[in-house]
Amino acid sequence: MKDEWKTGQRAYTASGREVTFFARSDRGDYVVQTYYEVTINDHYQTTEEVDGDLITVREIFKKPPTEKLHAEVRQLSDEVTELRRELNDARDRLRTTKRVEETFLADQAARLEKHDAIAHVLDFVEGEITHFTLYDYGRVSVISKEDALKDTSARSWDDAEAKLLTLYVKSSGDLQWRINQYRDGSGKNTDAWPFTSLEGARLKAFEIVGSIFDEYTAGDDKCYNIHNAMESARTLELAIPDDVTKRYNADRVAGKQSVVADANAKLVKAKAELAELKKATS
Repeated sequence: MKDEWKTGQRAYTASGREVTFFARSDRGDYVVQTYYEVTINDHYQTTEEVDGDLITVREIFKKPPTEKLHAEVRQLSDEVTELRRELNDARDRLRTTKRVEETFLADQAARLEKHDAIAHVLDFVEGEITHFTLYDYGRVSVISKEDALKDTSARSWDDAEAKLLTLYVKSSGDLQWRINQYRDGSGKNTDAWPFTSLEGARLKAFEIVGSIFDEYTAGDDKCYNIHNAMESARTLELAIPDDVTKRYNADRVAGKQSVVADANAKLVKAKAELAELKKATS
């Protein structure tokens, strides 16, 4: 059969690649030359063909062999469709997982926000707690974790162990940290709030002292710890409001006046009793 191919004639390989016929080999294979298009002017979009390598193939075609490649293309297309379906399923599962995870984390965050004391349990376990805010009958203080928890009742400083730190559940359902006076829990408990920074502990102390001042100026006659709260404010370098100072001074004056009045009443009674006694013995 006469070979119809001429040197330089454009042809296509079985894979659909466009090449140039060069020659036939002794075995009857086709020697073809690949080529590449190179842009030589970006402005005018001008390209130029550059000869590539000579390669040997078993067959070449005058037109792209679409009929021969149809089955392979269809198979590849089916595989691509299946891969896309699997990818979409994976994306759906990922979105579902993320929604579940976000819902779970939001729920846990809401619980931790509701019970702030629980949020510090992990901080304590991981050694992140640095300071405590303590409250005891109006006395508010900020102290380092080491000083707050060290039980100095041991025989020597080196033998000192950590005080008992507990998380109480109040009758209202609220949670409250407390530090016992001793490591065995046999002493007095003090309300405590753990923090991961000195600033956080000081802000809590300011909040507690401020709430005591608010109750006092609101006319709470049962605010017996106002003196301790004012001393704590001075130690914390927290300004004491003028209305607190005015009421405190007024209460002190009233208290002293009450003591003087009681003393005068007792003096009058004592004088009367003395007069009666003298009269009876005369």
